[in-house]
Amino acid sequence: MAISPDGKRVITGGLGLLFSEVATGKEAVRCDHLSTISSVCFSPDGQRVVSSGSDRLAKVWDVASMTELMTLKGHTDNIMSVAFSSDGERIVTGSIEHGAKVWDAVSGRELFGLNGRNSQIFSVAFSPDGRRIVIAGDVLVATVCDASGGKEVIELKGHKRLISSAAFSPDGRRILTGSWDQTAKLWDVVSGRELLTFKGHAAFITSVAFSSDGRRIVTGSDDQTAKVWEAASPDQVAGWQKEERDAAQR
Repeated sequence: MAISPDGKRVITGGLGLLFSEVATGKEAVRCDHLSTISSVCFSPDGQRVVSSGSDRLAKVWDVASMTELMTLKGHTDNIMSVAFSSDGERIVTGSIEHGAKVWDAVSGRELFGLNGRNSQIFSVAFSPDGRRIVIAGDVLVATVCDASGGKEVIELKGHKRLISSAAFSPDGRRILTGSWDQTAKLWDVVSGRELLTFKGHAAFITSVAFSSDGRRIVTGSDDQTAKVWEAASPDQVAGWQKEERDAAQR
């Protein structure tokens, strides 16, 4: 499921893509996909959607006309996660086949592959500035890679079971991971240091996300609950914002 950047539309997956209006709940249109949908994502401008599924394909759709623009072919097994870069020019896909791929979002050309240490990848995400990609999967490590060529930058080590979900904070300084070990962890992107561990779920965590200001996180679990947590104190957030302003003025 994904919400458009303007907050007016929601798209859900299943045996196809269903576009609905947020305000009314009215179904706008349904697009066929020849498999069960595993991941969907809006482009930053809200004009395109990328979807993926068990047919080993990722498809890019035009939102206005609800027509398919292109198909990204190259994976040999289910594609579990997709994401656009912040400029909308690249797409990253993660598959259980043993790898992720980065694509040109305009031409559909495969640019390069990412493997990290995972044999099955369940989650991929671009950093807000588009310079890093995090990939996570069936090993106990999430890997942060350079988005321009795929070189591994740092590993995030600490989970005891596979990592099912990963997300960058809005400021790009932290990464949140959720695991089948029933915990979520917050990491420093530069050092790879574990900052916080969130415990409380009674089953494995399936999804994680940050609030828009980075001060809270939400975790979804197979225990049929979602939990909201404090990701940092107000003083910490204010300190990070000051560092960003000072860096921008240099």
